[in-house]
Amino acid sequence: MQTLAPAYDLTFSSSGHDHHSTTIAGESKAPNSLHLMELARLFNVKDAIAIIDAVKSVLCQWPAYAFRVGVSQASTKAIGRIIDEMLKR
Repeated sequence: MQTLAPAYDLTFSSSGHDHHSTTIAGESKAPNSLHLMELARLFNVKDAIAIIDAVKSVLCQWPAYAFRVGVSQASTKAIGRIIDEMLKR
């Protein structure tokens, strides 16, 4: 039986080797929506495209969320650059 990963797998983290700390459908270098859709099919996630689009919409608001909870400007910018890069995939 397969189960979903714990929520800590969804938090921001990067490695020192230009790879993501979490592998998505076997991809750690440049995971994208196709990899997420592969997992969605595997786990029979309904409305996967709508869910991915909703998450992308929230990620576009990262600077506002970061400011609200007191994330430093340097971290906000560093994480924002990575989010922007990922949203282009």
